[in-house]
Amino acid sequence: MTPSRSVAISSVVVCLLGLGATRAAAQDRNSPEDTRPSFSLSTSAIVTSRETPAIYLTFRRLDHLDFRVYKINDPVKFLAGLKDPHQLGSEEPIVSQVPTLLERVADWKSAWRWRVRNFFRTQFTWDYRHVRRQQMDQQTVVQRRTVNVNTFAQVPLLNPSQLVTSWREILPPLRDADVRRIPIDVKKPGMYVVEAVLPPHMAYTVVIVSDIGLVTKASPGQVLLYAADRNTGKPVSGCDARVLHNQKVLASGQTGADGVLDVRFAEAATDDVVAVGSHAAQVTVCNIP
Repeated sequence: MTPSRSVAISSVVVCLLGLGATRAAAQDRNSPEDTRPSFSLSTSAIVTSRETPAIYLTFRRLDHLDFRVYKINDPVKFLAGLKDPHQLGSEEPIVSQVPTLLERVADWKSAWRWRVRNFFRTQFTWDYRHVRRQQMDQQTVVQRRTVNVNTFAQVPLLNPSQLVTSWREILPPLRDADVRRIPIDVKKPGMYVVEAVLPPHMAYTVVIVSDIGLVTKASPGQVLLYAADRNTGKPVSGCDARVLHNQKVLASGQTGADGVLDVRFAEAATDDVVAVGSHAAQVTVCNIP
């Protein structure tokens, strides 16, 4: 988001779906030194169609990953099918796992490496970092290799007809964990699932490209939604909105001329409530605190 956009738009962008990713569980916490590869995916923001979407890959001890990107045809049905709308394909471990001493040291080193790197990044202007990020994205895309879909060992997460793009990402085989920004070559508005594969492990996350945003205010049995254009800040009328909880739709409706929708429901849901808004080809998702 460019600094010239209004404060009103900034408040819209804050309304994000915290969809994390599956960690490719290639780690054994009982082992003092695990030499096997591990990786996870995550997203941190909903982007507009004017921006380049990206995910963040945390990885170690691997030299490549195969990626597939799918377009979700029915976002409401997809989100309603998740046990936890904030986690995709991930469950909490049944047995509690205590990090070993080496893992705690590695986490400490990683945290300090992030602090130092972030300090130096803040010494540069936003415009310089934006141009630099675009240059790095271009370099990353050039290094990619085309991958035939049939070469994937696992069954596709979604219907192959929903596949948008696929490629092989070449990575440095680092011993310590590192984080890399991975640009995604999608421009059309919509919700996408990004799948990373390193047989026999897989990880997922969700990317949303949308020019509309939702701001919500909730109380027991009631949610007030406001839909706005993320580029202009103007209200969006006729936006279809649904409130999801426990894998079902609690309430639905359309925003008025002022972009506002007031929905009521009998169930006083407080946790894991998500609002989904759609208008023409645009779709957006928002946590409801």
